[in-house]
Amino acid sequence: MTAPLIVFVAATTASLGCAKPTTTTTSPPLMETAKTTPPPPPPPAPSVPSPFENASPSKQHVLLLATASIQGYVEPCGCTGDPLGGVARLSALVKDARAAYGENVVFVDGGDTLYEKPTDNAAVDACQAEARTTLLASSLAAAGLAATIRGPLDDVRGKDARDALLQKHGIKSVDDGAAIDVVRDIDKVGVRVVVVGVNDDADYGKAGSAVAAARAESDASGVPVVVVLLVQGDAAAARAAARAINAVDVVVVGKAQEAPSPAIVEDGAVIIQPGWQAQHVAAIDVVVKGRAGQAPLALDDRQALAEARIKLLDTRIAEIDKLLAASPDGQTKDFQAQRRTRFFDERAALLTTSYAPLSTPHIAVRSIPLRRGMAEDAAAAAGLAAYEAAIPDLVTRCESTAVCPESAPGERRYMGVRTCVACHAAAVNFWKTALVDVKGTDKNGVENIHPSGHAIAWDTLVHVGRDKDRSCVGCHSAGFDVAGGACTTTDIVKRGLEGVQCESCHGAGSAHVAGGGDKALIQRGVPEATCRGCHLPPHIQTTASFVYNERLLKVLGVGHGEAAAKAIKAQKEIAP
Repeated sequence: MTAPLIVFVAATTASLGCAKPTTTTTSPPLMETAKTTPPPPPPPAPSVPSPFENASPSKQHVLLLATASIQGYVEPCGCTGDPLGGVARLSALVKDARAAYGENVVFVDGGDTLYEKPTDNAAVDACQAEARTTLLASSLAAAGLAATIRGPLDDVRGKDARDALLQKHGIKSVDDGAAIDVVRDIDKVGVRVVVVGVNDDADYGKAGSAVAAARAESDASGVPVVVVLLVQGDAAAARAAARAINAVDVVVVGKAQEAPSPAIVEDGAVIIQPGWQAQHVAAIDVVVKGRAGQAPLALDDRQALAEARIKLLDTRIAEIDKLLAASPDGQTKDFQAQRRTRFFDERAALLTTSYAPLSTPHIAVRSIPLRRGMAEDAAAAAGLAAYEAAIPDLVTRCESTAVCPESAPGERRYMGVRTCVACHAAAVNFWKTALVDVKGTDKNGVENIHPSGHAIAWDTLVHVGRDKDRSCVGCHSAGFDVAGGACTTTDIVKRGLEGVQCESCHGAGSAHVAGGGDKALIQRGVPEATCRGCHLPPHIQTTASFVYNERLLKVLGVGHGEAAAKAIKAQKEIAP
């Protein structure tokens, strides 16, 4: 894991899916073809080497690539120093794998693919959402997605809409115990791969029968079979399914957690958790040559464990760096410096260690982060660029029919910072200057430094042309798509709600203003949960990288919670 970064802006380029409640609208007009845009420049040459450059494919050897809980993300959020994911990188990775392994590659997805949350069904969002899901589905199809499974976040706009989208792009879904063969050239690969889907425990019987039939056919034909189970549930559900359905080789957890987890073995099945939003891809080498009947395959997780250890060491080194910067010279500082050297040397050794493949039948698992500097597929990148260029027209089309609800009697309204400054000039002045320089990388993976802060949150969207992107603006403005706030991107500007303003943290201020500044009519303290409404992955590196008190020290100061800042600093000084 890279060192956590202090980042205030909730999103700087394309965070596809900020939390927001539904807006009341009329039905949107029919979708129109996006305007033709000139072809974008070719993707930059990769600076990160191919993860398959040392591949050694053989017969009866299959490379499974697995994603889960993509949640509608087609491009990485630009808020962090090293934003992960995106269809261009994902497509390039799959093609790179096919170049190395040929027909031996099988790409599967664990579901919850199309949308971020169950409320992504507002009519005002439909134009952009339809274009985004079309891009995602077409990119997955072009990458040769062999099978997916229905998750609740796929049916947000209705099961029929989801099924029609998959059918249009030729994507197969193994739902409710269904099973399909996915290897196109069994003679060449020397093994069958059967993908089975389980949505809940009611599917165990049907799925078990499909697995038993596949195993029986394999015994009769002499062609080995690899059984992959997609479970639309969490790790506990995956374990239960592995116990209930005999002779499964690989289980993909469909309700993925934030980051990939080490593989676990349950009743002979290797359970894989790829991580969400296609920020990582699980690469699973399955070697069945020499397998005795249906004997479980050994798990080789040496590389995966080494990668997990490297992430932990990165975190520890970053923590020590903070201590060293704040500590006076002396024995304690020397001790921490020695720890840093030890961790750094261990990390360097792990990075240079290679693991020879096992000579016996096995399953080797690793996680591949889709980071900047990796190859990008030209066709997917062009589709992404066309989508980005079309966003303003798409959003304008659906927002033009939006009917923003009138404020209910007594409902608090957002007033904007121009109202707040009349009484809180010192706080607003501090807000304007509370900027920090953060480390990041450009699209080529080259390190850079750029300013970040609540006051310039809207400017970052304008700079990259995403100030009409409804999946970004909620975390770059105050009161978007909530009661008393703006319901369209145009209203944000008209009402002066651009940027992460006072009311983004303290709530709608109309009652406070009408009450002559009555402090009881405004939320003074800001709970951590309010901040985490936007400061959550992928807008930050990891959930753990957001340390509430450390962030408060960047937004509190002269004229704005100076006493609170001093108290936090004092607490840090006496902490062990």
